[in-house]
Parts: sequence; structure tokens; C-alpha cells
Amino acid sequence: MAVYYVATNGNSANAGTIDAPWADITDANGRVSPGDTVYIRGGTYNNSSRPALSVGTASGAPVFFRRYRNEQVFITARDDYDASEFTATPEPNIWAKEIGRPDPLVNDNECGVWYNNKTLAEQEALDKVNTNGFFYSSGVEFLYINVGDAVEPSGTVSVSFYSAIRFSGCGNVFFERLIFAYSFKGLGRMSLLGDSAHTGSTTLEACVFYRIAQNGVQPMERNWVFDQCLFYEHGSIDALTFTNNYAYCVYTGSDSRPSTFKGNIFFRSALRGYQLHLYPSGPLSGGHVVEDNTSIGNDTGSAFVIADDNGGNTIRGNTVIGRRYSSLQQAVFFGAVIRKTGNKIYNNRFVRLNGWIIQHSTPGLVNDYRGNKVWNCPAYTYSQGSTSTYDVTKWQMTAPIASLFFTHNGSTVNPGGTNAKVHRSAWSAQAPFMLFEDMQDDEPTEQSALNEHLAKYPDCGWFTLFPNHPAARVDIASYSPLLKTVNY
Repeated sequence: MAVYYVATNGNSANAGTIDAPWADITDANGRVSPGDTVYIRGGTYNNSSRPALSVGTASGAPVFFRRYRNEQVFITARDDYDASEFTATPEPNIWAKEIGRPDPLVNDNECGVWYNNKTLAEQEALDKVNTNGFFYSSGVEFLYINVGDAVEPSGTVSVSFYSAIRFSGCGNVFFERLIFAYSFKGLGRMSLLGDSAHTGSTTLEACVFYRIAQNGVQPMERNWVFDQCLFYEHGSIDALTFTNNYAYCVYTGSDSRPSTFKGNIFFRSALRGYQLHLYPSGPLSGGHVVEDNTSIGNDTGSAFVIADDNGGNTIRGNTVIGRRYSSLQQAVFFGAVIRKTGNKIYNNRFVRLNGWIIQHSTPGLVNDYRGNKVWNCPAYTYSQGSTSTYDVTKWQMTAPIASLFFTHNGSTVNPGGTNAKVHRSAWSAQAPFMLFEDMQDDEPTEQSALNEHLAKYPDCGWFTLFPNHPAARVDIASYSPLLKTVNY
């Protein structure tokens, strides 16, 4: 199996060796075979022309894309814009040995870039660039300022954003330990995009998706696997500066084949939007697996949304923790109009969520719920239920707030088990089929959930995530000692 290399100082006409690397991963088109490996050298790759990656076959060994050793790789979507719309210089690159910054929370007028305790660029020189537009990597000593942040929060600018990588006619492709990053705070789009010619499956293992606004990752068409990835401030727009009309971390488009989302972390992501929106509406939809994902530090919106014609989806072993009751409105939400049956929701944990834990928009459906646990969720827990199975199942809850109850809005319910016992919860005549019990289990915290997750999926913690990044309001590394420190 052959090995090839890509580097920022490469050339598309090169042979792809370590001494003569290619310039972009799309240079692999027509040059690699199943089983080959493409190593990506450290640096930032701005794919402004929306190149299409077309490699591999529908079956057999995948083509592997891996970062080279411990070098840090950024793959970002540069925006397409009319330069006259902005007053700042488009995307200046500043190289320095050491970069610090004043605290903007102390003085908003001190948002310049500092180098060795001296002003390298005052705020006036950067015009309206906000501190949240900085990417900082200690290893490659590279500060990237995206011109998109030159737009004032109150401004309205029409900007089109493209994909960092677009797939066209790809076969089995494997991406490992890459960082997809984008700094624009406003109206970004997706970082990954498939199309109808994308065959086979694509696996993203231990990748980081950082601050990609709006529909961050849109795995449209065919099979996708997200394994032990981190979505950090992803699909998010700062609620203090921009209005976010339901952004997504991951959005599956029409005609998607079954995809798998396993062992991923959603951290401070999908503000006022959806962390994972499964919306396949074509003949190939259904059968998604959402397993062992951890959602913490997220404010508003929904965790997992299923709007699927064919059903048959499985959500199991996930932990969703909200923030002080003003958090996720729905933890699991089954679409708006589309009919869905045969979904299985097993052994999930829902903590401090203010809204529907499980909501059906269409009554009369057959779904199966087992072994789920709920702590301190002050609103509806199960809404607009269906003809569902509760075989030998106990919903375990702690509910100091008396408004916790189940509703099924008149649907027929087959209990299949024990009559209701209600403890520390408001009993409702609408829910005679449910069993409420006091739990012996301790309520999961963000820290304990993250520790537990990383103990089971250690590859999720290979990175040190921008500890000096101004946008990192909470350093995720402080949440768990299991997050590894990598010296790039």
C-alpha cells in the first residue's frame, strides 16, 4: 500500500513524496488506490475553491487521511465575499514566537494582538476584528484572523460560505485526528459535504470540529461514521452578538443511508439549535445509530432530533446534561410532521433539561423505550406518546420539581409491564403506565460524565484544545484530567 504526503508548501504537480508533497488533499484524486495512506503535514489549508475529493471505491479497503506524526492540521472553509463589503484587510497571517492578549472582559478597547509585551497591531489597525476571530496553535506558532469577524454584530452582510472538503464520487474514506476549524461568528455553513455521487462510507475518527457556525457538518448522501470526535463550540453562534436560527452540529440530508455516531462529545455546541439532526427523507433513510455520545455545557436547543420517514433508529447509552434548567429544550425529539416507528431509545441519561425529554409530534406510533434515567428535569419528560413497548422497563427519576410528568395526548398505550408507582413526582392520569422510582444512582455532573466518557473512549482526548483561544470561555481540559496534553 502506497504512502503519500500533503504540505502547505507542496505543489499539485509533485509526486506526493515527503520531499515533494502535494499541495492539497484533493491532489489525491486519480492518484491513490484503496488501502493507500495520505499524510497531511502541519499547517492551515484554506479550501476557498470548494474542491471535490474523489477517491476510493464503493467497497474494499479505505483510503486513509492522517495527520503527520504530532503536527497540527487545520482544514478551514475560507469565505467567498466581495472585498468591498469589509474594511479590514482580508485574512492577514501573523507569525510570532509568542502571542498573548489582554482580557476583553476587562477592557473591550484592548482587543489588539500583542507580541512579547508590545503592541503588534492595535485594535484600530485590525478595524472591527473581534477577539473571537483568533485561532492560536502553540505548535505551529500561527495566528489566523478571519476577515469574517470584521463584521459588526449589528451588521447585515450577505456572505456565502463553502465547504472545507466536498466529496464527489468517493469510496471508502477514512479521516483520523484532523481539526476542522472556522472562526466566523455569524453565518457560516458546513465543513463536510457529500453529494449523490458519494459511494461507500466515510469514517471520521477522533477529529475535532471547532467553532463552525450554523450547519457545521452536513453529511449528505450515503453512509457516515463519526467515531470519538469532538464538537466544540460547533454549530454555535454567540447569543450575545448574533441571532441563530437553529444551527446544527451535524445535519443528515435527504437520501442518507444509515449512519453511526458513537463515542462523540458535544461541548458548548449548537446554541439555540440541534446537536444532531437526523433528517433523511428518501427511500434509503432510517437505521441510524446514536450511541454513547456525551453532551455537556450546552445552553439551548435540542440534543438529538429524528425526523425520519422510515424509523428504525437506535439511541442508546447517551448522556445529555443541561445547564441549570435553562438548557436544552428537547433531548430527543421525533420530528414535526413525519411519521416514524420502530425507534429504540435505551439506557440514556438526561439531566437538568428544561423541555421535552422525548417528544413525538405524531401519535399512534410504535416505539420502544427501556432503561432510561432522568434527573431534575422540570418540564415534560415524555410527550405525545404512542403505542409503545415498556416491557420489563422502569423509568428511573429524581424529580424534586413537581411539574415533572408524562403525557401521551390520548394515544393508546400498551404498558407491557408494571402499573405506575409515583415517588417524588406529580402523578398524572395521562401516565398510568409509567413507573417512577427514587434512584440510588448519583446524578451525573459534567465532570463525571466527561471522565466516564474518556475512560471508555480515550481517543476523544488526544488533543489540547486551544487553551489560549479567546473564544474558549471554558477550557475543556479543566473538565477532566483524562484529556491528554499533546506537545505539537
